[in-house]
Amino acid sequence: MTKGERNFYFDVILGIVGITCIVTGIMMDLKLPLDTSLMYYLNPLHKVTGYIFTVLVGGHLIFHFRWVKALGKNILKNRKKTLVFAGVVTASIIALYLTMTFGPLPGPGIKLPTEGIKPTYFSQQF
Repeated sequence: MTKGERNFYFDVILGIVGITCIVTGIMMDLKLPLDTSLMYYLNPLHKVTGYIFTVLVGGHLIFHFRWVKALGKNILKNRKKTLVFAGVVTASIIALYLTMTFGPLPGPGIKLPTEGIKPTYFSQQF
């Protein structure tokens, strides 16, 4: 098997598992009126595909480590590209923070750690 074929098969599996994880997450979030037997398997399927997806993304990064390393060196040599990279990383961190701060609260059955934590302006729901 060539390197290209290996990457193709790996990426197909990665795509199927990723799409399954995304679709099950959306279905659980929308709380669709589905058959109870389907809902019984939805949460475990979502969790398992999430774990498998995480492992596969790690493998994908390992397969492409030399490419990522070479591209990283190339980007860091150029000041403009380095600033763009820093901007993308900063925007990603800000987006994650805003999602955690202003996103929806967890559903029923999930307990938030409230003991010893003082509410802040941003933790109040409007």
